[in-house]
Amino acid sequence: MQKKKTSRWQVLACCLAVGGMMLNSCSKDEGYDLENIDGTVGLTVSEFKIPSINSTMNIPLNDVFDIEDSEIIYTNADGEYLFEKASADGDVTPAHPSVDRITVTSGGSPDFQVAITALNDLRTAVQDVPEATFNAAFDAAWGFLPAIVTAGGTISLFDYEKDLPDDVLTLKQVNTDTSNGLSTMRVHLGLSAGLADIVNQISQVDVALPEFLLLKVSDLQGNEYAMNNGVITLTNVPRNGIDLVLTIQGLKDFKQESEVQPSDESYLMVRQNVATGKQDLLLHGTAKASLTINRDADLIKDNVRTTLKNDNSSAFQLEASTVLSEIVISSARGQFAPDIDLGDIGGVAITGLPDFLNGDNVRLVVANPQLYIDLTSDLDLDGVINSVRLTAKGDRLTTAGQQRVVNIPDGLIKANRSTKSSYVIFDAGNEGGLTPPQGRSKDEFTPIALNGKVAVTDRSGNTLQIGQLASLVYEIPDSIKFSARGTTTDDEGSIILGQEYNVQPAYTFKAPLSLSKGSYVIYNDSIDNWREDLEDLTLKGEATVVITTDVVNTVPLALTLEITPKFLPGTPQALRNKVTVTVNKTIAPKATTPGVVITLNVKDKDTFEHLDGIYFEALAESVTEGQIETLRKEGQTLKFDKIGASVTGTFVVED
Repeated sequence: MQKKKTSRWQVLACCLAVGGMMLNSCSKDEGYDLENIDGTVGLTVSEFKIPSINSTMNIPLNDVFDIEDSEIIYTNADGEYLFEKASADGDVTPAHPSVDRITVTSGGSPDFQVAITALNDLRTAVQDVPEATFNAAFDAAWGFLPAIVTAGGTISLFDYEKDLPDDVLTLKQVNTDTSNGLSTMRVHLGLSAGLADIVNQISQVDVALPEFLLLKVSDLQGNEYAMNNGVITLTNVPRNGIDLVLTIQGLKDFKQESEVQPSDESYLMVRQNVATGKQDLLLHGTAKASLTINRDADLIKDNVRTTLKNDNSSAFQLEASTVLSEIVISSARGQFAPDIDLGDIGGVAITGLPDFLNGDNVRLVVANPQLYIDLTSDLDLDGVINSVRLTAKGDRLTTAGQQRVVNIPDGLIKANRSTKSSYVIFDAGNEGGLTPPQGRSKDEFTPIALNGKVAVTDRSGNTLQIGQLASLVYEIPDSIKFSARGTTTDDEGSIILGQEYNVQPAYTFKAPLSLSKGSYVIYNDSIDNWREDLEDLTLKGEATVVITTDVVNTVPLALTLEITPKFLPGTPQALRNKVTVTVNKTIAPKATTPGVVITLNVKDKDTFEHLDGIYFEALAESVTEGQIETLRKEGQTLKFDKIGASVTGTFVVED
């Protein structure tokens, strides 16, 4: 007789292997060698006893349950069995958060004029003077004209208003897209017709621009003008004026509505729009223009005389007009809340389990499951992953299709600006039992303990009850799926608008193969091919096969044996019904159980000839309330002591 599957029950096979062995009849000292029996002589014996075997070797748990390292089960340095499933490259699709570009369209800008009061006063002094006395009056008035004539006024540049996207909370500073003429203003500083007729040039024009503008200023030929504290100084401005190109490279110093005063002529503001519920961006820009005219160098006196004599209506003024493009905000610093939709991060398919964990009735109360998450983000923004959702499907002892869900609450996991952030999520109270993924250190991971009694509030004000991971894998599921959503935090950061960023998660799900009360696993095996060893025995009447042993069990599980006979193929059901099997004791955990007896009662000759072995099923159950038992590869063994076996009945041994 030989064992079909595994060597760990070989001692039982030996106990039943009567063919080819030394058999004892009623006398302990008298034996018969079947190979020396003449085939024509029948031998009737009433009982075969197999000599007592003192004990077997210790059988490690690894042999008893046939646990082998695989893609989902392995042993750590302490010999503990663990589930571990990690996402592989390509398993997890990254999220691509983005914030749309902001395009601000101008509300328009009217032309403005800056009157030169001193010259207009000169006009008034000679207005309506008779021609005969005009020259004398003009010379007198000219003498009162200051040697340096100054004038100034306000030029309206732009007026913008724009609803900001929902994911823009505040703006601190922005950069703009200046390609293809975007984000530019052309400002023409010209002279009125009357002024152009009387000057050679304007000695100096100063233009003070809003301080919130980050500008590059040039003329149409590309010559750049330096700015000093927001002021552009133009010298020797020709009578035909000058065109400036103001390239808006960025905006800074955003204010809240409460910070803007009614007297402010220029402001850059973000305010809450009560009607729409959105944030509004408002830009109102003016420029302060001042000019300096050197009376003797810049003015043509004779032209002034002639103009005033012939035309008293032409104004002497600096004229300004602006042409504005769209301002396109391409990147910004501030507070943003782009949706980080990680979708289905991935899942763990529970496959490749050993037989003893694969039965339909297996129940495993897992202690201390752990979820390790790595997040790599190229966003220059701190972020959070909120509501990581873990779903277990296909639970063995629940309604088909039922799902278990654990939500990880908002605000737990940060992605620290282009670096990998690593976290371990586990049930509170089990921190001492954390076992990081293979090749990783505990120090790499920030621990997050879940306490089922603590409620938190998410960003939307919803109250969440923090779940416990152990409830997810109360029984071994077919699969566990992870999904998540996230946002950035309220911390300030920078972002390129319109760019898709990458937030790449990776995960490892781990659970020590630990049992608590209520867990049980099933182990199945068989001892068969008896007929090869018993073919020379013919039963007369009934027979009883008895196996006795003491079991030394250091495994933290109680074992209940259930034995069923195995028959040759084609054995009629009527014959199958003529064997009964009993086992008299349960094998206690962490103890020696003496006198375990397995009895097979065989009713007749035909049944015995069809009997080819036994199937046995060991129900291994965790029975200690409140105690967690971690299964180990070494140090947890079964040992069978004082093994004996006998076959009682009347047999004829024939060659």
